[in-house]
Amino acid sequence: MSCRELPLAPFDFRTLLLIRHGEDIGNEATAFLDKMDTYPEERRALYQQKIDTYNSILDAIPTGERPLTERGERQVAHLKKWVEEFDAKQPPIRKLLHLYVSDYLRAVQTAALLEISRAKWVVDPRLEEKEDPTASVHSFLESISGVSATGTVVVVAHANVITSFMKIIDGQSLVNPKGGHETCKDDDESEESEVYLPNVAVVHYQHRPGTHDYIKSFYVLDESAGEYNLVSQKHIKQQAYKNCELLQCIETRKSKYLSLLTSSLPSLPSSSSTSSSSIEEGE
Repeated sequence: MSCRELPLAPFDFRTLLLIRHGEDIGNEATAFLDKMDTYPEERRALYQQKIDTYNSILDAIPTGERPLTERGERQVAHLKKWVEEFDAKQPPIRKLLHLYVSDYLRAVQTAALLEISRAKWVVDPRLEEKEDPTASVHSFLESISGVSATGTVVVVAHANVITSFMKIIDGQSLVNPKGGHETCKDDDESEESEVYLPNVAVVHYQHRPGTHDYIKSFYVLDESAGEYNLVSQKHIKQQAYKNCELLQCIETRKSKYLSLLTSSLPSLPSSSSTSSSSIEEGE
């Protein structure tokens, strides 16, 4: 049996908006420090004071207490406009009525700046950023099942939390009753982890009438133009390779593709046979 056919929890919602928070001081610091790590030592020395400042910020401010930057607030202003336009187009049954927010400061600030006055707020620690949020997200989806029969559910959270939502809803990640989760091994799209969600990105799930399926759409802010663009999942995945926020992400991919490259090469002769052939050629 394909893992696509395995029974999942009966998630039930008409419309779901998954929103990543705006840029926070941790995003800004990490992006700068990662960039510095690619510079030669002598060039890095020119930025040492700023490097020390950002390192101090990351050390001093716990991840859950990092506020939005000025750029993050500008991003959310554009997001607010997009959300208002989205809501205006919805019929009464799909108005924004339910707002669930991670309890991290950057997510709470993002949600507050959206000013969705009609929506009932719930700050839910299950939406916190963590190493593996799959079980928490699964629990959250079960608890809100059926809630949005009279409106759209909006979730303001973090990139890896939203990725877990997508894996579970798309049937790619199955929670193991003994703990942890399993990824759908026979799914051609199991590379969902390669999705890159920039700050204030929106993932929109719309129930397909008469089915158990959902239509998934990605909206990404073009900061230079100040507007949102509907983009394909392929585009989102490609951005994962261009916009890694952590050098570890880059190194992981390097190792992955080096191993793929190595496995596709013909086997090389052993070192002993190579050296003997070199001697023969030299003679």
